[in-house]
Amino acid sequence: MMSLMNEKKAAECLGLSVGTLRNWRCNSEGPSYLKLGGAVRYRPEDLKAYVEENLVTHLGA
Repeated sequence: MMSLMNEKKAAECLGLSVGTLRNWRCNSEGPSYLKLGGAVRYRPEDLKAYVEENLVTHLGA
């Protein structure tokens, strides 16, 4: 079975509040998610991809 996280677990994983994830969803931002009936679920690989896509590096000094 596929491993899915509810929004509380996803928020904990990202170090964010559940409210932040809800705001992002309302604004079509943030990591990809699934809607299963009325439930919102996140796949761990989507959270990881979102973190990787938002990596900021500073080159030079």
